[in-house]
This record gives sequence, C-alpha cells and structure tokens, in this order.
Amino acid sequence: MAPKIFEKQTAAKAAGMSRQSAYGLRARLNGEPFDLAWNAALRCRFDALAEAAMDRALNGVEVPHFYKGELIGTSRRYDERLTVALLAMQERFRGPRHYGSHPAALFEAQDFGPLLERVESGPETWQDEIYARIEDNLLEVGEDGDDGFEDWEAD
Repeated sequence: MAPKIFEKQTAAKAAGMSRQSAYGLRARLNGEPFDLAWNAALRCRFDALAEAAMDRALNGVEVPHFYKGELIGTSRRYDERLTVALLAMQERFRGPRHYGSHPAALFEAQDFGPLLERVESGPETWQDEIYARIEDNLLEVGEDGDDGFEDWEAD
C-alpha cells in the first residue's frame, strides 16, 4: 500500500499541493473539469492494469517450487477471477453522460491531453464556462447592435 500513497504524494507535489488538498479539491469539484480529468487519469491507468490482468489470465503466472531451499521446478497458475473483477469494475470509471450542449460532452476518456489543458487554463467549473460563453455571446451581439435576427412585424 505504501507505493500507491507515495505515487499520489508525488503527483500532488508536482501539482503544488498536498495529497489531502488534492482529494479535498476533487471532492469540492465533484463533476467539474478537475474531477473529470482525475477520472480520465484513473481510466488511463485502469486500461494498463486491465491489460496486465488479461495477460495474466491468458498466459498465467509462473510459480516457482522449492525443496529444501532449492528451486526444483515451476508451474503455471491461471486465475481468471482477477480479470473478471477488474472488468466488472470498469463501468465505475466511466464518467456521467452529458448532453451535446454541455461543455463536458466535448471530452472523452481518450482526450486526456485536451482535458488536462482545459483544467489548467479554463474556468474551474462547467457552470463558469457556460456563463463565460453566454457573456461572450452577449458581447458579440452588443458590439454592433445586431442580434442576428431580421426585423419583422407581427401580422
């Protein structure tokens, strides 16, 4: 368990925060870009783990056999339970589905790079991004006074 804690501490330190602060930020920004990026990173590692588990299920694990402290042979052990458990957990790492108009709909698990850029340079929450888009549209409309609609009269 110590290696996992060390990796999380190292990642948090690279981001300029403590491990506890990173978890606190994730909890506070549940469903927001930071949380989505966190889950995307987990999915990336999950894919590697699932691949290793599949390899173990298909090729087994070599088990050494010793007698009086001396290696006398090996055998191969196959255990599909790990693979079944990992594949069953895979759904947990799928993020919520968003409507096409929601900013999160622009990012998929394979879009880790753009999502990371969004976390670094975009607004903290999706709501802030939506408000910024609305403000941008209002500014565009207000600049020349044309709202994009033709003048019309009611019949």
